[in-house]
Amino acid sequence: MELMGTEMSQIACGNKHSMAFVPSRGRLYSFGLGGSGQIGIGTYEMMASPQVVRGPWVSPGGEPAVPKRVAGENEAEVSEEVK
Repeated sequence: MELMGTEMSQIACGNKHSMAFVPSRGRLYSFGLGGSGQIGIGTYEMMASPQVVRGPWVSPGGEPAVPKRVAGENEAEVSEEVK
């Protein structure tokens, strides 16, 4: 998945992984080392290119539901939506 040239509204970076929210697509992307599952896609492998993180990132009305994220040294968490 190529994100070059794509507008991102939020970016969270851990020690060896990153997450980016792309509002025009209503999607959250994650990539990097995933040995502890920290990239949030259900695998424990390294992902060199951005992967879609499944979730309700768009509200039922079609507006982006911007996720609140916490990114630490070895983990990233996507939790409740914040408007």
